[in-house]
Amino acid sequence: MAIGLGRIFGFRFPENFNRPLSATSITDFWRRWHMTLSFWFRDYVYVPLGGSRTSRFGTYRNLWAVFLLSGLWHGANWTFVIWGAYHGMLLTLERMWRVSGRKRLSVNARRLNTFLLVVIGFTIFRTETVSQSMHFYSHIFAPRDWSLPISFAAHLTNRNLLLFCFAACSVLLPGTFVTGRWLEQCEFGGRKLTLARVGVMTLGAFYAAILMSSSNFSPFIYFRF
Repeated sequence: MAIGLGRIFGFRFPENFNRPLSATSITDFWRRWHMTLSFWFRDYVYVPLGGSRTSRFGTYRNLWAVFLLSGLWHGANWTFVIWGAYHGMLLTLERMWRVSGRKRLSVNARRLNTFLLVVIGFTIFRTETVSQSMHFYSHIFAPRDWSLPISFAAHLTNRNLLLFCFAACSVLLPGTFVTGRWLEQCEFGGRKLTLARVGVMTLGAFYAAILMSSSNFSPFIYFRF
């Protein structure tokens, strides 16, 4: 949305997210997630510190420094510092695994593993305090009550469950899959295909507007930072 609105006013902003939840490793995730911030830290912090051209210990130190600063960039809170340290630890372990030459898992296994690790990290990222995040983790890994809160159960309608299934399946798509490019290469392309795409997008825009107008207010996440 930001890129499209910027182009209306004559600004060309770079892509900032490239299907990060399809990443097959934590390194791949950070090449896809918040790319402008990741590249800034790479060019102005990681590389000046020596990057990966130093010793193995120096490389690990540089990774930790980058992600501790990345956590502080999001806010002066211990939850963000721990989140940054968590990703620094994951990247260090990933590099150690790669250096050891151990056999790599299949693509789908690596994608699922990365997805779970990222989601676990987002728990502490989204909580207000460390104690609150520990409370969430205790219920995730050692649930004491399997009943769902009423406010959550009320949203488990048939439509929402169907949308959730579609969204979950999208994670299994290839990491470089882009429908626009695929359609352009189809043999049945041309004017009819273009009109069909415009029609579907127009109906989708109206439907999205209806959903947004009928839903509760949801503040933009980055207003917190």
